[in-house]
Amino acid sequence: NDANQFLLKRDILAKMRLEYELWCPLVEKFAPNPFLASNNKASWLPGDVSAFPHSVTKDHISKCEESRAKMQQELLGFVPRQNPVKAPQGHRKGKKNGRIVLKELSVAMEEIYQEEYAVSDEVWKRREAVRSTVERTVTESGEFPPGTKVTVFGSSANGFGSPNSDLDL
Repeated sequence: NDANQFLLKRDILAKMRLEYELWCPLVEKFAPNPFLASNNKASWLPGDVSAFPHSVTKDHISKCEESRAKMQQELLGFVPRQNPVKAPQGHRKGKKNGRIVLKELSVAMEEIYQEEYAVSDEVWKRREAVRSTVERTVTESGEFPPGTKVTVFGSSANGFGSPNSDLDL
């Protein structure tokens, strides 16, 4: 909020920035405050800025980022990238350029889908061959009522599956 600078003191805003750097939305948790002398987890409560340095510098922000990264590595097994989405070159504020950004984003998402998640015709044919083979085996076994059909259901049937999805029959 642009009005925050008028409502809050500069040092409080700086401490809020440090607290923000400790927050991880993926695990919905604050990382440990690197400025606390104690390892008492009860003192890790969000909003307690008493241990934050009075004058905040870039080094202080880096310590908070490092604490969050360490927590993410421990809890998630990886540290998410924090790369901001950048506007294309020549971008100016305005609806026309905004539409271009959205179109480019849609194209990029479609490319990722096609490369990573789209099921190729070959995979569809293999799945149908498996279904057909299972149905033939069921029919020939004589253990099931005549006319028993084997059908595909779940993500393979509704289109939400990926090439690595299981085949529900």
